[in-house]
Amino acid sequence: MLYIDVTRLYNNQRLGKGATGVDKVSYAYIQAFQNRACCVIRLPKQWLFFKPTSSEKLFRRLLNNQSISLPKGVLKFLYTSPIRGEQNFYLNTSHSGLENVDFDKILASFNLKGIYFLHDLIPVDYPEFCRVGEESRHILRLKNMAKGELVISNSRYTHQRFLDFCHSQNLAMPNAIWAHLADENNVISQKTMPDIIMTHSYFLMVGTIEGRKNHLFLLNIWRLLQQRLGSNCPKLVIVGKRGWECEQVFAILNRSRELKQVVVEINHCDDAGLQQLMLGARALLFPSLVEGYGLPLIEAYRQKVPVIASNIEAFQEISKGICELLSPVDGEGWLNMIIEYNKKDSTLREAQIKKLYEVAEKLPTWEEHFSKVIPVINKIYNG
Repeated sequence: MLYIDVTRLYNNQRLGKGATGVDKVSYAYIQAFQNRACCVIRLPKQWLFFKPTSSEKLFRRLLNNQSISLPKGVLKFLYTSPIRGEQNFYLNTSHSGLENVDFDKILASFNLKGIYFLHDLIPVDYPEFCRVGEESRHILRLKNMAKGELVISNSRYTHQRFLDFCHSQNLAMPNAIWAHLADENNVISQKTMPDIIMTHSYFLMVGTIEGRKNHLFLLNIWRLLQQRLGSNCPKLVIVGKRGWECEQVFAILNRSRELKQVVVEINHCDDAGLQQLMLGARALLFPSLVEGYGLPLIEAYRQKVPVIASNIEAFQEISKGICELLSPVDGEGWLNMIIEYNKKDSTLREAQIKKLYEVAEKLPTWEEHFSKVIPVINKIYNG
């Protein structure tokens, strides 16, 4: 039996938190494996292993974004532990809980073998962009992953960094594969657009406001755009909740009278609203200093929306040579590119849109993703 850990999704839905890129991967894996898996929720002092019929209902409520609460008498819906005598596997797609130093021992006590999805090694490679202590916690997560049966990465770049980490720590190399992520693949109509789409030219930036996303860089670019273009300055629409250690960015967003005229901050936006915003944007801006993948880039591609992004390794891998790639510290380059893409007759923008139509059928799909993943899991499962 395969047990899918839905603890993070359960907690997020219970607290009313929106889905992140990590969560979208988790939903995709539930969709792919729900007919052959049960779910598990980790509580502080107990793991809850749901029986097949109860798992089916819980998976369905998670996928439909319906409220979830554990009913009274919940134990009748559960196994106290996985069925003994079976080959049992545990799938964690969110990193959640893997910082527990005894995690492998807990799995062993339940006769479970781990299968893990790895999103990035950013806390290890770039601890300056993370909360204090996150580097040591992520090292524990990676070490626990290395003890598992399989590690699935979202890109060749992340996969290679994981192998490098295992080598540097003298860890035994686990089975490891990589497969690109897909977007939701559901293009919506352009009706009910927000007012900003109807009245202003704008560029879009998507992601939690944190240091590695490089929001401060873009805000400084927009100061220069205001000086250079005056009343013709496009708006910058920032979609994403406020994160950590970005006090200077928050201060600018809160108190800059000049930038308040041209910068719009949207902290909460569902998938449909985000797609609407993408459809009206002159381009998606993605100036990150580091990423493990970059799902908004693929989402923009699917909508035939141009992208201007940083030339980091992850984007070089997934961009297919279509979007504009610039150094994330090249202020003049970004300034000039945004001015060019803001022109109604921009030849560069039209050229990128043409390329996006040409590669529309070649973008990553979940079917393609799981065509790489499922045979490997089946081999391990039957081994």
